[in-house]
Amino acid sequence: TIHYVGAGDDTPADNIVTQKDAFTRTVTIDKVTGKVLSMSDWEGTKTFATIDTPVVDGYHADKKTAGGLTATPDNPDVEETVIYAPNGKIVPVDPNGTPIPGADTPTYPTDPNDPTKVVP
Repeated sequence: TIHYVGAGDDTPADNIVTQKDAFTRTVTIDKVTGKVLSMSDWEGTKTFATIDTPVVDGYHADKKTAGGLTATPDNPDVEETVIYAPNGKIVPVDPNGTPIPGADTPTYPTDPNDPTKVVP
């Protein structure tokens, strides 16, 4: 599961991938009684693909891609969190460096090709 947090109402929904048959084990059953005679430990791993982090205008993410985690029998539910933070604003100042009252302070736009960057 990839969790997305921090972009308010624009936060993307969690990306949940379920993999069946990722792990195997051998079970020997008595065909007459149906009794389990032996059972091996679970084996195997499953490495999930990485995915691009969604671009959310007005916010930048801490990761350009997420995922690529490996599930094992001891840790089958792998999770990662992508954190969004608001982009900075342009603050017009006078020659002394003092913010100009009433001036527009537009937010830097998010780079449409990289959710971790803003467009200057």
